[in-house]
Amino acid sequence: MKSAAANLGVKVGAIVHPTRLAVTGSNVGPSLYHLLEVLGKDKVLARIDRALTRF
Repeated sequence: MKSAAANLGVKVGAIVHPTRLAVTGSNVGPSLYHLLEVLGKDKVLARIDRALTRF
């Protein structure tokens, strides 16, 4: 996330918060990095894709 934010020229919070919302449906919770690890790549990407289709 840090490198993606740097490449985009934004602060990491600009990526973390929308990602948390897309993955969990909530703006608060445990560490996003731990959540991503526990959920796994396939589930995380599916949830992000689903969130993107709603906007």
